[in-house]
Amino acid sequence: RLPEDLSDRQCFAIDPMLATGGSLAAAIEFFFARGAQDVTAICLLGTPEGLETIEKLVGDRDVTIVLGALDEGLDEHRYIVPGLGDAGDRLYGTVRSTSDPVGLRALRARLQRTKRSSPAG
Repeated sequence: RLPEDLSDRQCFAIDPMLATGGSLAAAIEFFFARGAQDVTAICLLGTPEGLETIEKLVGDRDVTIVLGALDEGLDEHRYIVPGLGDAGDRLYGTVRSTSDPVGLRALRARLQRTKRSSPAG
């Protein structure tokens, strides 16, 4: 629901977790494709890998990144380390238990069901 023409407008992209940079890169490109010339990205956590992705993408265009904290990097699953848990779960209320804030019990149960139902390999 954005105007077709974003020229002469200040644009903001809110991305709670700047992990690989893919989502934020797509948002920034979307703004520039509509004529934006000045984009500010606001992120709670970021990684060196995500910042490098954005830096390569933007070149000399006017992009400011406001970052709450810079974490160590990404693990083998491309999750932020140490991170905060799943921001999507927190945003959309899919975390079921306050005693299990990042939904680890549900994830473990899902993995167990997957292991039981998958053929031996």
